[in-house]
Amino acid sequence: MQNGIVMPFIQEFFVVRSKDNDLIPFDPSPTLLRWVENESNYNIKLKPRQIFSSTYHVLKGLAFCLCIPEFQAATIAHEKDATELIFQTVRRALEHMDKRIKPKVGHERVDYLEFPENGSLYYIGTAGSKQFGTGRTINYLHFSEEGKFSEESASTLLTAAQEAVPKGGYIDRESTPFGLGGTFHEGYVAAKNGESNFVSHFAPWFEHPEFFLLPESPETLPKDRKHMEYTDEELGMIERVRLTEGQIRWRRWKQQQRGRMFWQEYPEDDVTCWLSSETTVFSDQMSVLYRMLQDATEPFDEDRVLHLKIWKRYNPTSRYVVAADPAGGGSDGDPSAATVLTQDGEKVARVYGQIPPTQFARIVCDVGAMYGRALVGFERNNGYGQRCLEVANDELGYPNLYRQIHLGAGPLAEGTLGWLTTDQSKLRMITAMKEWIAEGSYRTRDTETIREIMEYRRDEKTGRYGAPRGRHDDLVTSDMIGIQMLHSLPIQHYRSSDRQVSLYPMGV
Repeated sequence: MQNGIVMPFIQEFFVVRSKDNDLIPFDPSPTLLRWVENESNYNIKLKPRQIFSSTYHVLKGLAFCLCIPEFQAATIAHEKDATELIFQTVRRALEHMDKRIKPKVGHERVDYLEFPENGSLYYIGTAGSKQFGTGRTINYLHFSEEGKFSEESASTLLTAAQEAVPKGGYIDRESTPFGLGGTFHEGYVAAKNGESNFVSHFAPWFEHPEFFLLPESPETLPKDRKHMEYTDEELGMIERVRLTEGQIRWRRWKQQQRGRMFWQEYPEDDVTCWLSSETTVFSDQMSVLYRMLQDATEPFDEDRVLHLKIWKRYNPTSRYVVAADPAGGGSDGDPSAATVLTQDGEKVARVYGQIPPTQFARIVCDVGAMYGRALVGFERNNGYGQRCLEVANDELGYPNLYRQIHLGAGPLAEGTLGWLTTDQSKLRMITAMKEWIAEGSYRTRDTETIREIMEYRRDEKTGRYGAPRGRHDDLVTSDMIGIQMLHSLPIQHYRSSDRQVSLYPMGV
């Protein structure tokens, strides 16, 4: 049985309990139909509440068991109550099947069902249960609300899944978003970026036809029963995703009910939905970042050899800085990142990828030359940065390298090549970034950079700033260094070692 014929089988033979408590044939939402059309064997699905996603996947596992001999399916839920509801869904579907094809059920417990006529089994368990994941082949594995699994349970289950599901098997991981850095968030982003064998699927709430209110609906807020005045944000959504008046009434009602949790339970995009339960470094700037995200675009040009994306080309009337955060270039380490900022804070290009230091330095200097011999600054915190500076200064002789002068050292001090990030300077970098975002001085159309800024946070245990687990902060770090470089416009030029050198004071 292939994915494509599972849904017709479910619709033909299974009933479910509706929101009005009636028994009805399963009626898939447009989202579920779209997912079915694009499903692979391995899927990770980010969804809003109340679209019957878990029900569909549970019935999918049951359909496999009934139609394929010796098939073993498993659904894992986040808590015992959810497991019991899933079991009732399966049991109800079986009870109301046509008697002519209704299968015999052997052992029936709250955690599994056996089908002796064809040897199949459906296991239903709770994350954290010690009974699952050892010595069992699972042909179809479904994680229901994975985002709510404990970190330990999710990690253990994913490891077990790699061993339990054979080649040609099926895995569906589905959940509403539930915070940064967990296995579901990590897995979804990796799938979306093409970094795993899972296919990512996303469903915004406004795709579901039931999420709207009429003026006379009892849930409609009193102020929305007559003429509606739209906010700038709502006008933007009307233009961008064609929200109707009824959908906006529903959205206002749910926002009044759920507060900031609305964006987690009813996501509108697959970036901000993870942040509703999080306090990040740039939480106070989130409304500005969200508008940036809405205006984000693909670059108009891309050079894959240079790992370069360009949103705007060089303008001779503008001055530029290129700020670089070097890394080792290994496949399992941090990427190297460099950003090109105009003198007024607009990000017009970036370099980003697993690039070894020597190659990275050459690329960054090439990009600096493309932008009118821009001021180029490398973070010098480790050997990678030091190697980049050796290449840029000693081997290439790049004529406009950033030099960091300690405050109070005097205007003629030569300073030190590169930017040094310390605990003290990191706080200055963050403060300046906040101010530039809030004032509208910093601007970017790069979705991945905006995502990194939104996710950037302080670890309460270690006190360190950075990305959540499984994510990176190299783009936002290079941007913060760039802002410090923009704070330090040249104050003096003089000749040193027969070469023109620009002096820059330490960033504020």
